[in-house]
This record gives sequence, structure tokens and C-alpha cells, in this order.
Amino acid sequence: MKKAQFIHIENYSKKGSGKAVGKYKTEVKQSNVTGVLSEANRLKSYCSHVPAPLPPTLLYGCDLDEVKRLTEEYYNNNKKRSKKSFT
Repeated sequence: MKKAQFIHIENYSKKGSGKAVGKYKTEVKQSNVTGVLSEANRLKSYCSHVPAPLPPTLLYGCDLDEVKRLTEEYYNNNKKRSKKSFT
């Protein structure tokens, strides 16, 4: 069994610009939680750059719908802080 050599972690905002891009403005490019999860779920307007996208394969953990639910739950249950509240 192969072992991972590294792990790459990124964070994404809750909200983004949601601008339509591409020659015919058919692809939605969002660097936020919704955009990343929509592309991972292979939603048409989020992965038009892939000619024939295959369904996602779960390798470990929970499915993408559960990830979305967990991120929304975390967002809704945690206090939002202003820049001034950090000391």
C-alpha cells in the first residue's frame, strides 16, 4: 500500500464573486466553498472545462453532501468576528 508523501490543505470563503467566465459565459468560476464542492460533484456549469467528467469517487471520509452540510453547520454555529476582535 502506498503512503501519502504530503497533504495539501486550503481554506475557502463562504461567499465569492460567482462570475460567469469563458467564451460563452457558461462556466461559473468560484473560489469558495460552494464552487469547490460543486466542481467536485461534477455539476455541469462548474466543470465545463472537463470534456467528459466522471462521477466523483469517495476515497476516505464522508461524501460531498455531508461535507457541505458540515461546513454550513460550522458556519452557522460559530461566532463571526470582526478584525478588531483579534488580540
